[in-house]
Amino acid sequence: MHLLMPLPGPAPLLPLHTAQVRSFKPDPEIYAAAEQLAGCSGPDLVFIDDKEENAAAAAARGWRAIHHTSVPDTLRQLQELGLPVVDGR
Repeated sequence: MHLLMPLPGPAPLLPLHTAQVRSFKPDPEIYAAAEQLAGCSGPDLVFIDDKEENAAAAAARGWRAIHHTSVPDTLRQLQELGLPVVDGR
């Protein structure tokens, strides 16, 4: 299961079950299903993943994608996107 939060502003987390979609990252079908569930696409979505190929697939759809390599780097990239960041470590 993956959780989606459409932007801008606070929104409910939306559960996306890969078993329902019958697709897995980085297949385009899973990203299309996420867009449908969120009701938005492209730069309205931020995607964070520790696998570069998954982040690249999201970026190919116009999403703001972050390849997670470390917490400080991911937090910095989120701040660069203008998103509020709380470091709860």
